[in-house]
Amino acid sequence: MRRGCPPRLSCSIASTGVVPGKYSCYINGADVEPPGGNASVCAKLTDANLAGRLGGTKDLKVAVVTVRVVPSP
Repeated sequence: MRRGCPPRLSCSIASTGVVPGKYSCYINGADVEPPGGNASVCAKLTDANLAGRLGGTKDLKVAVVTVRVVPSP
């Protein structure tokens, strides 16, 4: 990364296929000033099809969120 150019955070989300639906993610505070800062990563699932899932199921991995650091141009 270039000195003095703040990086930008980006995210992507991939369903594991366990629960069908529409997956999305976003980051609040994606522009981070060196030497660091705070950002919140939010993942969202809408239109979830929970057919065949027992109520109260725990520890079920439904998606993988990847956060990337993108250097500023």
